[in-house]
Amino acid sequence: VDITEYNVNEWIKCRQNPLYFILNYVYFKEYGGKQLYTKEFLHPKLRRVVRTIFIHHMAMLMASRQLGKSSIAAAILSWAIIFYPDNRAVIFNFQKAAAQENLNKVKFVIKNLPQWLRMTVPNASRSEIKTYLELKNGSRLDTFYPSTTTSPDTLSRSLSVPIIYADEVAFIPHMQDIYGAAQPTISKA
Repeated sequence: VDITEYNVNEWIKCRQNPLYFILNYVYFKEYGGKQLYTKEFLHPKLRRVVRTIFIHHMAMLMASRQLGKSSIAAAILSWAIIFYPDNRAVIFNFQKAAAQENLNKVKFVIKNLPQWLRMTVPNASRSEIKTYLELKNGSRLDTFYPSTTTSPDTLSRSLSVPIIYADEVAFIPHMQDIYGAAQPTISKA
């Protein structure tokens, strides 16, 4: 793939601003195809969420369903693992299927990037059935969900990741214990 000076400048703009990356290069799934996240499709409140996460490195949303929160989260997670090598991120969800759906949204974002951008950090593994995504730049995104065989506080105890995305927290049993075990990692990152 020929990387032009324009591509290098775009890569730098994307790395410096996740909102620029999202509005110019991120597609989301739409019935019958895909749609580029443009200003017309990205609600101003979700743009504010992206800015808040970028500036304050944290956001907690209590919002209704079907607003595009998990799509925006997938875009932000993609940005973090693409533009920051050796980065680690975790998706917490209430069940395996939901966690893998969030992971598949991240895979969709990466798969639909322009070739010059996608080729800068290809997947280290081509398997579609894994509960994680590993890029050749050393970044990794894992999924976690509570099970009946493990204690809730052990779910996040040994993690050393700077990014945690917890989706549908109201439905995750013992989330207070899980978050409490993860808190030392989050506060250091």
